[in-house]
Amino acid sequence: MKSRIFNILLNQVGWFACVLGAAHGLPWTGSAIALALIVIHMLLIKDRGREIRLLLVVAALGAALDSIQGWLGVVRFSSGYIVDWLCPLWIILLWAQFGTLLHISLNWLAGRYVLAGLSGLIGGPLAFFGGARLGAATFHPDLRIALGALALEWALAMPALIWLAGRFPVRPGYRRLDPD
Repeated sequence: MKSRIFNILLNQVGWFACVLGAAHGLPWTGSAIALALIVIHMLLIKDRGREIRLLLVVAALGAALDSIQGWLGVVRFSSGYIVDWLCPLWIILLWAQFGTLLHISLNWLAGRYVLAGLSGLIGGPLAFFGGARLGAATFHPDLRIALGALALEWALAMPALIWLAGRFPVRPGYRRLDPD
């Protein structure tokens, strides 16, 4: 239980750091904080090798998905672009950080793909909407199109991420918080 709470806390601190950093023109600050939190996660996780491979795959998948959403005009991030066609680094790190939840806080979704899809359908657009309200992104002029596209993305991404986590199995929990 301690691992789940700490895992969620790391993720939320990273999310706010990236979103508020981008919203205030400091995307590199948020990125540095998110990266530091990922490093803390990696130092505490029980099986580092598989976990790092999972996080790299999740970050690559997320970068592709959010870059496509950008190309389609669904969402535009307020700062941090290195190249215009690729989503900013802070978004890629948010995806990696979301990947840190899969084996600990979200491991109860293993094999529950419909439930994972429903949670993505609702949670994904809500997270984007919150980020946009804080100033980190803008949406397509028709909000229904933007939220619908993000809901579709996340409804498909969540079951895929849960499936991917099963391909990189690790012992859930953090070493010092939930010893074997």
